[in-house]
Amino acid sequence: MRLAIEDAGLRTADIGHINAHGTSTLLNDRSEARAVDRCFGGQPPPLTAVKGVTGHLIGGSGALEAALALLCAGRGLVPPIANLRASAESGLVDLVVGGPRTVPTAPVLSNSFGFGGQNACLVLVPTG
Repeated sequence: MRLAIEDAGLRTADIGHINAHGTSTLLNDRSEARAVDRCFGGQPPPLTAVKGVTGHLIGGSGALEAALALLCAGRGLVPPIANLRASAESGLVDLVVGGPRTVPTAPVLSNSFGFGGQNACLVLVPTG
C-alpha cells in the first residue's frame, strides 16, 4: 500500500477512501486491517469492501473492484460493507457500515490479493 501511494506521488493523507480486498476470512481480514492501520499511522480513511454485494469473482475480482472504487471516488460516495461481522481488528480501520458515506472526491486505494501471492494495490485518481 505504501509503495502504491508513493508511486502515485501522494501521501497517505491524500487517499479519500480504501476499497479493501475483504476476503471474509478471519485471518486475511485481520491481516489487511492491521496492514491498513500500520500504513496510515492509525488514521485510515473510510474503508469499504464490495465482495459482500458482488460475491467473489475469482480472477475478475480485482478489475471489478478497481472500477467500482474509481466510480465511488469520482462521485464522492462510499458504499457500506454488506454482510459485515466485526472482529477485534475492526476498530483499527474506519469501516463504512449502515449506509453510504459522502467523502470528498479524492484518490482511492484499491487492494486486490490472490491465491499464490498475486497481490496488487492500486491508487486510482478520479478525473473531472
